[in-house]
Amino acid sequence: MNNLISVKNQEGQLVVTSRQVAEHFDKRHADVLDKIDFLLSQINSTEKSVQYFIPSEYKDTSGKTNKEHLLTRDGFTLLAMGFTGTKALEWKLKYIEAFNRMEKQLQAHAVNRLENVANDLRSQFKLLQDEIETKVSAMAEQANENHRPSHRTKLNWNNIIKHYAVCKGDEEMLKQATLDQFNASKWEDVPYSKKSEVLQYIRTLAQELKMFIQESLY
Repeated sequence: MNNLISVKNQEGQLVVTSRQVAEHFDKRHADVLDKIDFLLSQINSTEKSVQYFIPSEYKDTSGKTNKEHLLTRDGFTLLAMGFTGTKALEWKLKYIEAFNRMEKQLQAHAVNRLENVANDLRSQFKLLQDEIETKVSAMAEQANENHRPSHRTKLNWNNIIKHYAVCKGDEEMLKQATLDQFNASKWEDVPYSKKSEVLQYIRTLAQELKMFIQESLY
């Protein structure tokens, strides 16, 4: 009997047809339509009536278009309240089970859909986050490369060279060797990020030069 009951989703509402109800409760479809029309006249509100009965049509075997109604869960309950007897009760229960089963399926589908949407959003957010982090890192690296030594830093480098140099010629040699090491023609060409490396290189080179001069004197 369950397999004979078809509950479908009609624009977000679960419905059965008035023809199904007429067939299962051994009623003439015309009588069921009359009963629905009477109920609609009592409801007396088109906006409210569609919560129970939705006007529809179907084509019979001859191709003729005929009137029917789609009954929501509440519409079915309202109509079937007047149906009595053991068989009627059995069909009422089967319809309620069918409505409940379809509702659970729709809820499960909605949950799965929401989960898929949430997963898609998380994936898109992760991609966007990675893209932003990559761009920020690139911008920071570029900014670091473009940040050139200040006048004070350049003076400091020159003073260190003077400190280690034995003579004027050594100063020029140390400075030029340092610039060559960092592929620069002047201090302004050296990225600020290389500041510590420049200082270390000057000290190391000066130490080596000093040792070379000492060994040459002896």
